[in-house]
Amino acid sequence: MARPTHTTIISGEENWESDVNDNLGLIFTTPVPLGEYATASLPTANSYDRCLAVDTDKNRLVYSTSTEWRDIEMRRRVVVTKTSTYTATDDDDVILCDATSGVFTIDLPTAVGRSGKSYVIKKIDSTANAITVDGDSGETIDGATTSSLSSQWDYLTIVSDGTNWMEIT
Repeated sequence: MARPTHTTIISGEENWESDVNDNLGLIFTTPVPLGEYATASLPTANSYDRCLAVDTDKNRLVYSTSTEWRDIEMRRRVVVTKTSTYTATDDDDVILCDATSGVFTIDLPTAVGRSGKSYVIKKIDSTANAITVDGDSGETIDGATTSSLSSQWDYLTIVSDGTNWMEIT
């Protein structure tokens, strides 16, 4: 991994050997090695456990354990646009629905085993054609087997509780 020219520490222990920057964190002006490195190869500091930093060369977040820096894997939300019946996948995050051609259904996968998985489902067209969001088998969305989006810009944000889907705002 290439060494950044500097890294901003945005969270961590109080006893760092560097200057505080606007009370938001610390800036090292010497390169901070990122990746999996032994403690001896890290810049001088009293503790590296539980520190969060921004690698400004690569625009990525990293965190430290007591012995190494690791990348924080982040991904962008996956946005898909659908115009007909569709079954949501684990990769989907935002489902934009265009019902210009007619009504259709977004089928949800089972909520079981997906605790914490969320979806935002939004109707983007101005027609009177409704989008139906349907829980898997007997699973519910806030106690109902389906939910409907009937007006342009209506949306539903749901999350799995491991058993059913819950609407959140």
